[in-house]
Amino acid sequence: MLLIIALSFQSCVPKKKFEELQSRYNKLDSSAIDLRSKYQLCDRNLAIATNRATSLEEQIASEKANSALLQASLVKCLATSGQGNANIAKLVDEISASNKYIQQLINA
Repeated sequence: MLLIIALSFQSCVPKKKFEELQSRYNKLDSSAIDLRSKYQLCDRNLAIATNRATSLEEQIASEKANSALLQASLVKCLATSGQGNANIAKLVDEISASNKYIQQLINA
């Protein structure tokens, strides 16, 4: 019986120690709630950032495709311009030849 009483006194926590532990528990519980809230906010922000990144990657891919189309159009335009310059050079040569022929006719 003394053993039971001795064990019960040893297993009891003094009120001051209990209140201290309870206070620490409450602080930890409050911190845990705060951390869960911050985690959820970070998780939402990560989802938003991931969606934005995906959208930007799609936009970049679209802009690359547009750039390639513009580059191809520029190459065609330059080729056409080069062909036009060649045609103009031929016309100038033909006009020069005609002018020489006309000069020969006038001088004859």
